[in-house]
Amino acid sequence: RGVLVSDVKEGSPAEKQGFMQGDIVVEIDGEKMIEVSTLKSALAKIKAPIKIKIFRKGAFTNLTFNPAQ
Repeated sequence: RGVLVSDVKEGSPAEKQGFMQGDIVVEIDGEKMIEVSTLKSALAKIKAPIKIKIFRKGAFTNLTFNPAQ
């Protein structure tokens, strides 16, 4: 379960921090993401770098998201 990243704009903060179209966001800072509204709410609260667990091409990986970038 997670939230599908359907599009990543070229040059966007998401692209610069490693997100790719097709990624599935599974957890943000340990909180499970099950719907877009949960994801948007969690992203809006980020003030410092955090770990985001994603599923990409058959494997789980972690990205560090820095809201200052």
